[in-house]
Amino acid sequence: MLLYRPLVWIALVGLTARQSDLSEARRLQSEGDYPRAIVLLESYLREKPGDSEGGTLLAWLYVQTGKPERAAETYRSLLSRHPDEADLHNSLGALLFKKRDLAEAERELETAVSLDPSLVMAHYNLGLLRFEQGEFSGATRSFERALSLDPNKAHYHFSLARAYRASYELGKAAASFRAGLALSPPPDVARPARLELALTLKHDGRLNDSETELRNLLAADAADGEALFQLGRLYLAMNRYPEADGMFRRLTEVSPAYAPAHFMLGFVSYREDALENALASFRRLLELEPDHGEGRYYLGMSLLKLGDRRGAREALEETLRIDPEHVSANYNLALLLAREGEREESQKRLERFRELGERRERLAALEERVRWDPGNAKFHFDLGQEYSRQKRTKEALQAFQRALEIDPDLAAAEVEIANLLATREP
Repeated sequence: MLLYRPLVWIALVGLTARQSDLSEARRLQSEGDYPRAIVLLESYLREKPGDSEGGTLLAWLYVQTGKPERAAETYRSLLSRHPDEADLHNSLGALLFKKRDLAEAERELETAVSLDPSLVMAHYNLGLLRFEQGEFSGATRSFERALSLDPNKAHYHFSLARAYRASYELGKAAASFRAGLALSPPPDVARPARLELALTLKHDGRLNDSETELRNLLAADAADGEALFQLGRLYLAMNRYPEADGMFRRLTEVSPAYAPAHFMLGFVSYREDALENALASFRRLLELEPDHGEGRYYLGMSLLKLGDRRGAREALEETLRIDPEHVSANYNLALLLAREGEREESQKRLERFRELGERRERLAALEERVRWDPGNAKFHFDLGQEYSRQKRTKEALQAFQRALEIDPDLAAAEVEIANLLATREP
């Protein structure tokens, strides 16, 4: 949520006819009659082009009516007359951020905090922009500064929590989520934040605390689909299969067309060797999403365990049509083909399995290094190179950008970013 602050200007003279126009424009705005308010303000500003109160209101109305370019022109016109007004720089920066002009938005927001270090909204907006750029330590500093100026904004705490979490500082992230929730934000704000808190606690290994937060969500709304899904996954991670089954089963009743619920219900049944139940869940999943690769794979494995080799082969081959790089499907199909005497095809599948497995292990090791030492620029750089080799351009760019944030002198990361951007498909 980008923040703007209306400018307050003290009138030094009595109301004139033109100032009455401004009051009338505000009345029209409050009644939702934006077109007439715009016409009135445009006329007003032709006679008083430097009036910041009228100009900021007009810019706001332009934004609300889908005219961001006109809004930007209005802010720039005002700044040509009031270059030291921090609020105007903040408002223009927030607008440019919304338009995805990040470089110019950053300049405007940095100017705003330079002109007025106490302008809390500019610090917050700068934090949002830096978070968007993947500069998580910079985002953290901006959010912390905003909170030092105004500690009673729940969404400031939540944004800081997300920046901490992106930097793998999960303990601080959980504390920030809790600090925001302690301010009793509205339910539509508190609910997603509590869900994020639960997931942060889970990733931090505090599984019992995560369970408590998810149960709090279900106490408020027993049909909360996201809470049911995440609590089911938590129970699965804790090997509490009956409870996981119960959560996913409830979710299929709440949202019968929600495919992931059917997959997870089938997976729990598969882990418990309740294979007929697993088949029923995977078949229902595939009715909803015929190209669900994992669902097709576990359908095949369930059939294989039940002795239906033909059905299993068809399902595994279909899995590889959907996802040719599915490691486990290549391996299990290779074994099945070997049992059926098709040794040449089996060998091809085993070779493909080994190739894919090596890539997966290499990537997992690099990701684990980053998790253990998130402040190491070289680890992020190495991870970016592996993502790049695997054609995962978005993740590669994020890793290289993170490496540069940690070590601005890492020229090799700049080269990799330039190469990726030059070759990336539009």
